Amino acid sequence: MTRSQRVRVVAALIEREGEILIAQRPFQGVFPGKWEFPGGKVRPDERDEAALARELEEELNVRPRIGARVAEIDHDYSHLSVKILFYRCFLDGRELLHPREHAELRWVRPSELTSFDFLEADLDLVEQLKDGKL
Repeated sequence: MTRSQRVRVVAALIEREGEILIAQRPFQGVFPGKWEFPGGKVRPDERDEAALARELEEELNVRPRIGARVAEIDHDYSHLSVKILFYRCFLDGRELLHPREHAELRWVRPSELTSFDFLEADLDLVEQLKDGKL
């Protein structure tokens, strides 16, 4: 994939009792062990919200309610460019998370986010959340 190609990605901001759900990527593959907000690539034939619902069901075995888009970030890595669209998402309080693709899931307070090794593309959003701007 050339850098000029842009991958469209959707990601979820899922909050519960003042904490935000974050996910650690597997230790093999691209960006091993890095932390991120759950989500994934949008397929060419998908709407963003449908892609996010699909990704969260595939990754966490949940059926979220997709809320408003709260941020959009463009980021260039050495091997690809991404456009990430962040949406607030809501889970039924009775749903249990079952990570299918991540090494670990954690609920953390916004003030704790900067202590995790996040993907570079997520760092601006991490700062906004930590500072209470979102």
